[in-house]
Amino acid sequence: MRSIKIILVLVLMVSFVPVFGINFDEYKAIKASENSSDKLALEYYISGLGSGYFAANIVLKHEGNARFYCQPEKLLLKSANYMDILEKKAEKLDTTKPYNTKVPIDMILLEGLRDTFPCK
Repeated sequence: MRSIKIILVLVLMVSFVPVFGINFDEYKAIKASENSSDKLALEYYISGLGSGYFAANIVLKHEGNARFYCQPEKLLLKSANYMDILEKKAEKLDTTKPYNTKVPIDMILLEGLRDTFPCK
């Protein structure tokens, strides 16, 4: 019974996690898509990126190192916030240059967080 539960969890994890990340072109295609499961997976992916950056920030602060960004302590970001920050940063990309559309969205989100919550 235990092995069935483990296999089920692994199958569910693999079905929601993009293996290679998502670049800006792919992000736009998913956002424009009518496939609701792809859009939900994208939201989970971006939420996971944000949570990972948040956790990394905590470790950096605890170890006395410079943080990636300085989110106010009483502000809890949710997936909608991360999506909004990513969208605002993506609007500033110069998409006339082909390499900008190949930028991974994890980098766009991180830069968006740095712009939104700069460290002073």
